[in-house]
Amino acid sequence: MRDADGRVRAVTRRAATRSKAEVALLEAIQDRVGARAGRLTRSSTLQSVGERWLAERRLDVTAGDLTHGSYDRYEHALVKHINPALGMLSVGEITPGRIAAYLKATERNSKLIRTVLSQVLGFAYVEGAIATNPALGIRTRHGRDRSPKPAMSLDDLLDVVAAIDLWEAEPSTRESQRTRRSIPLRDIFELLMGTGCRISEALALTWLDADLTTGQLQIGPTLEIRRAADGGLTRKPTPKSYAGARQVAVPPEVLAMLKRRRDAVGSIATGAPIFASTSGGFISPTNVRTAWRDARAAYAESTGRNLDWIGPHSFRRTLGTHLVEDLGVEQASKVLGHANTATTLAHYWDRRAGVVTATDTQRRLSAAWTKGVTEPG
Repeated sequence: MRDADGRVRAVTRRAATRSKAEVALLEAIQDRVGARAGRLTRSSTLQSVGERWLAERRLDVTAGDLTHGSYDRYEHALVKHINPALGMLSVGEITPGRIAAYLKATERNSKLIRTVLSQVLGFAYVEGAIATNPALGIRTRHGRDRSPKPAMSLDDLLDVVAAIDLWEAEPSTRESQRTRRSIPLRDIFELLMGTGCRISEALALTWLDADLTTGQLQIGPTLEIRRAADGGLTRKPTPKSYAGARQVAVPPEVLAMLKRRRDAVGSIATGAPIFASTSGGFISPTNVRTAWRDARAAYAESTGRNLDWIGPHSFRRTLGTHLVEDLGVEQASKVLGHANTATTLAHYWDRRAGVVTATDTQRRLSAAWTKGVTEPG
């Protein structure tokens, strides 16, 4: 064959039988022709295929079909995990057994890594480099616990309030502690409980989204953390799903909290965040989770009560459970912004919870928030 440098070289292949040798020789010729034309072939490394696949995903981001956050996660999984382990292998050398062994040895992010690996190899298949996608059908043996999470009881909610009170009362010895204590955990959690929105949705709310006259919130945009060098926040104007854009009426106590916050900030731009950082920008969901982790740890040390199972999403799950019991799954799905009721029932309805109406839950929580840790009679 005459290669790209103009020199003619012999191409040979050996095998146990003549037919197998002919197949191997044909594959070798196809690889050399494809490589000379700049196409992907069986000899292309997984890393080079991954680079081409990422270039396609960047076009998806530009077109609005993929979020910046998803792209960052894909790139991180490919560059930091997959390439160091498998990147120098040709795609023709990647077998189901090799993939299964790699995933079995992967302790963290195995599901994301499997997804990215499958998509990269699927891209190689579509480009004609391989005859099948060897990642299809491969399952991960470990990952996030998908068992149903419990809804919080009233006692749990009172514990949350008490933990925040204790944490806020502690002296701050470091600048990082003072910064975290500037995060209005109580108000943020009250909004989560009263509306059932996601933490990324709550922190993306601006005063333009709040009608304090009618008590309505327009929920939809979310905050994304970019994995780029600046690690900044991006307010994504589109919701997580088409059903995510919704208008939610807030309980009177939550409305009172919003009015109090609006009065406290005085004259500001109407597009400013409802929950603003000390610099006036958006608060990162990661910082809220870190602050709550500190509060949980301090509460456990002081009282011996473990609240590690409670996170920002617990409020959404708790309200979802009571909405299903009180108003039915259809209405609960609309309030939570789900595209279908199956998601609501599978992940946001704790069958073990007692039947307490959503109205009672919100009223008693708000009373606990405003009056301290004593349960109202």
